[in-house]
Amino acid sequence: RHETLFDEFQKPEVQRVPLEQLILRIVATIGRSAGKRGISTKMVCARLIEPPAKSAVERSVRDLVDMEALNSAEGRQSLTALGEHLASLPVDAPIGKLILLGAAFGPDALDKALTLAAALSSRWPFYAPQEKRDEANEAQRRFALKISPGMESDHLSVLQAYMDWERASDKYRFCQDNFLGFRSMQGIAQLKQQLLGILSTAGFVRKGLTPQIVQSFGFPLSDGVRIALGCEADQRNASPSLIGALLCASLFPRIISVTTMMCQSKKGKKRAASGDTEGKTTESIKLLVRQAGSDAPVPVALHPSSVNAKAK
Repeated sequence: RHETLFDEFQKPEVQRVPLEQLILRIVATIGRSAGKRGISTKMVCARLIEPPAKSAVERSVRDLVDMEALNSAEGRQSLTALGEHLASLPVDAPIGKLILLGAAFGPDALDKALTLAAALSSRWPFYAPQEKRDEANEAQRRFALKISPGMESDHLSVLQAYMDWERASDKYRFCQDNFLGFRSMQGIAQLKQQLLGILSTAGFVRKGLTPQIVQSFGFPLSDGVRIALGCEADQRNASPSLIGALLCASLFPRIISVTTMMCQSKKGKKRAASGDTEGKTTESIKLLVRQAGSDAPVPVALHPSSVNAKAK
């Protein structure tokens, strides 16, 4: 039966993954000689040995235009100033945009943006054993409430957990007590150092900040990134509201929109039908995302482990 359900061979990567970074590289290399006229990325992708679907190329181009990384006119694409920088970074375009926006708002914002970028590019650090799922979800919610009460966020909860983990004297015990993967947290720290090294090479921060040098600044207490960036000497502090705004700006259009609607309950409808004009109404909240391949919004539900899963 499995022979009819599964392909004989796995599809090539270019047909399975988002194409934003590939398209940026195509425009940055092949399209450079075309100047402002740009090139048709759809035509270039069609010449690949095993080309991606045309709809996938069109969707990625549209997302990059929405991200303000590409100009697109008459079927041809060219890089914006932001696109030039994103094409030089070996990370997904939304992650790269988050890092660059953080760099624009000072060392503290960049440090937090690097933490989130590393976390979004790594395995989710929170885990929830079957027998302690409620406790694990509550631990994550505590971090969310600590950093931004009234604006709870899964991303910001990871940011707060990482900052507290860095300050902990016994990091392994801290992970055990808060349902965090110790190796996952170490991986985030190492990826932060690598990303800062890439920014240093690209000229966005001072030169010479290799991952090894950054690590030596903080070892064994921290990842060394804040020391390398000189955060203590800079008075600008990136608030949770600012970091939330940077997340929305960088991940757009892959974000949820919240729509509130007033609707009548079944009892209220019956009362209204009988002539009672004061039929009871309730507030209904809908979560919508843009459907892949079109602008039509589709309803979604939050994952049970989200800090907002039980929000009213």
